[in-house]
Amino acid sequence: MLVEGGAAIHGSLFDERLVDELEVFVAPKVVGGRDAPAPVGGRGVARMDEALRLGALEIERLGEDLWLRARRVRQGGAGRGFG
Repeated sequence: MLVEGGAAIHGSLFDERLVDELEVFVAPKVVGGRDAPAPVGGRGVARMDEALRLGALEIERLGEDLWLRARRVRQGGAGRGFG
């Protein structure tokens, strides 16, 4: 299922470990600021070893932007490649 949304819906999906694949577009722009929007909200994690691990990273340049794709690494395994 493809889900497009803001920080709240993304955070909910990450908090429940429902993310299997991630696609992110990165533009060469910096917004910054204390109240700048974040791509992922939710509860987050207390320690780095609790973070959702991503693998099979692919990066493609689209004009000035970058398109990043990655798959979730399941415990004891690596992310499957794309194809």
